[in-house]
Amino acid sequence: MKVNELKEIEREEGCVYYRRKFTAIANMEILARNIDIPVNFIIETGPLGDKKIEFGEIKGDFNYPILPIVKSLREYVKKMDEEGALPL
Repeated sequence: MKVNELKEIEREEGCVYYRRKFTAIANMEILARNIDIPVNFIIETGPLGDKKIEFGEIKGDFNYPILPIVKSLREYVKKMDEEGALPL
């Protein structure tokens, strides 16, 4: 199971500068098939610069445990954020 890409990434405007809300479509390879899963997530920056990534409810037609999916998505989003690939 791996994340192939995040596409159609859109940032939702908010009043709090240290919380960034996003929606996207995650293309993932699960059990040897590619699946598009709609996701929403928040990246919150703490006072010391640490970042916390939280995902909303993930719905999909897949027969796979949700925790490994969330872990893979969290790592992928963290990498994208470090590279500056997310919308400002």
